[in-house]
Amino acid sequence: MYYNPLFAILPLLIGGFVALLCGISERTERAAKYIALAGALGSSAFSILLLLHAQQATQAYQAVWFSFAQSSFQLTMALAPMNQILLLLVAIISPLIFLYSIGYMDRPNEQSRFYFELSLFAVSMILLSMSGGFLTMFIAWEGLGVTSYLLIGFWYQKKNPPAAARTAITTILLGDIFMLAGMLILWNQFGTFSFSAIEAAASGQAGTTLMIGLAFVLIGAFTKSAQFPFHEWLSEAMEGPTPVSAFLHSSTMVKAGVFIVILLFPLFAAFGQLLHVMLIIGLVTTVIGALNALSSQHIKKVLAYSTVEDLGLMFVALGLNAVLAAVIFFIVQAAYKALMLMSAGTMIKANDEDTNIYNLTAFGRNKVLMMAAFVGALSVAGIFPLSGFFGKLAIDSTATSNALVYIILTAVDFVTAMYIFRWMFVPMHNQKRKMSIQVTGRYATMKRSMVVPQVILAALIVLFSINVLFFGNYSYIPGLAPQVSAFGKLIFAPLSALVESAVGLAGISIAYLFFFRRSSLFAERSKARLFLSNGFFVSTAYLYLTKAVLAFARGIEIFDTQLNRMLYTGARGVVNIGSAVKISQRGNVTVYIAALAAGLAFVIAFLVFLK
Repeated sequence: MYYNPLFAILPLLIGGFVALLCGISERTERAAKYIALAGALGSSAFSILLLLHAQQATQAYQAVWFSFAQSSFQLTMALAPMNQILLLLVAIISPLIFLYSIGYMDRPNEQSRFYFELSLFAVSMILLSMSGGFLTMFIAWEGLGVTSYLLIGFWYQKKNPPAAARTAITTILLGDIFMLAGMLILWNQFGTFSFSAIEAAASGQAGTTLMIGLAFVLIGAFTKSAQFPFHEWLSEAMEGPTPVSAFLHSSTMVKAGVFIVILLFPLFAAFGQLLHVMLIIGLVTTVIGALNALSSQHIKKVLAYSTVEDLGLMFVALGLNAVLAAVIFFIVQAAYKALMLMSAGTMIKANDEDTNIYNLTAFGRNKVLMMAAFVGALSVAGIFPLSGFFGKLAIDSTATSNALVYIILTAVDFVTAMYIFRWMFVPMHNQKRKMSIQVTGRYATMKRSMVVPQVILAALIVLFSINVLFFGNYSYIPGLAPQVSAFGKLIFAPLSALVESAVGLAGISIAYLFFFRRSSLFAERSKARLFLSNGFFVSTAYLYLTKAVLAFARGIEIFDTQLNRMLYTGARGVVNIGSAVKISQRGNVTVYIAALAAGLAFVIAFLVFLK
């Protein structure tokens, strides 16, 4: 039976536009969230059907968009192994985000616009996951950029969200320019935008033009996936609603860059220089993300910097030529990061929208929410046997061939366990110190639409562990094992497993001593915390760079103004001279003859004088 990939986005498109129309009155606006959720469920169902009926691992669908001269530009959709993995992740997580939003987004007069924008965001993610060529990818890529801008700045009445949205879209568009340039270079060389066709045509090639094109694509991937020095926009994006944050960090928006690099990795692998760039940038980003997460006091920004670290780890794996390790971590990160952000949203909701972890109290007596958060935190910390352990172990085992990289990753594992349990223990310490009956009551009566997605995501983390331990399958769904195994065979290093476990437990122990028993470390504005919380002053460097560029631009403006004034003055002088000469032109032949005679007399006298 034939399934057109476009069927997977139609329910979300229809649901989104109908939800927007529901905003015409307060009565109909209440239905917007349910219509959008139905659209998300429909798109997920079609996506799973599409995966089940994919006849070939690289099955592609093409449609001619337009033709120009001798060239035909096609929209290509494919179901290669990486496409199927990402499509499944989006199909699983999208409905959970919509369900969580029903309980979280309860303010009046914002339902229809929010669900319309969220639906378009999900449509862009599904389209990106099915991209088989640069044209389709770029349409989805830009769709993600525009909708993320709208969603980050959703609460435009506040001061910070519009500025955060501008920061995000400016950084992303900078990378889009490089991505577009890389696309055009590859198209000019190979005459096609199709990923598979480019890989086939470039087989065995390693020319300078190809490397430049891939380098531009890589820069675009770095900006989208928040790699140094483009990482600060991701923490700013936390000004948006929490469901948006969970969607941004778990599915495709921030992973879009990693996704494209994996799809084109056979091309990147031919250039060791580009792999070295991935490794170095990934390591720097990983360290910065972990240290910033350790110092941040904003409950969602801690997780934002954690995502920066996760994305850096994926690029480290790719830089080490370990595609399978990157793919496994790509899969496991989706569930635990969505779960942690939902837990953060729950705490924010129960604590009067406060986002400072030193002011929050955690979970009250709601054991379900607490256990779900602990499952997510243990997975982030890389504790056996949860999914995060296997994801990080895959990368650490690969890094054993490079001592320096392995030492850095081990140190990052320690800091990760420390900061994520600081995230857990500080609010728990506050709860032990000052139990609020009002906040406890909010946790006890938390809406089921917010609790159920967290339980499901915690169950997915456990399911992954069961699949690995009993079936040797590194995916959430056993049927997806062939797609994961298509990237190679992974061999875990037993010593790395022991080291990771010991380091993770040590980090949790330190966090318990400093943040649960006392809750004082990093609470004050020490110099170390000031340095770390300012993102190694990357944003400050950007500020000074912007001021320098503006100063240079003002200098150019002054020079341009003075030059125009000089040219204008000179032109006016020429005009005045011409006007004076024009007076003598009256059409009188006698005057002309006299002027000619006077001129000849002057020339003769001059020649005589020279002799």
